[in-house]
Amino acid sequence: MGNDLVSAAGLIKIIDESRQNALKKVNEELIKIQVLVCYYVLLRMMKL
Repeated sequence: MGNDLVSAAGLIKIIDESRQNALKKVNEELIKIQVLVCYYVLLRMMKL
């Protein structure tokens, strides 16, 4: 039973780390799109 708990803890750690990595990537992409949208709006405003 003790080994089961250790295995489960290791699996939970792997899942948690993967989840954190995925959240970081999502945040990176959100920042990229914000920069692109701001750049686009700025260029459109300069043409008016």
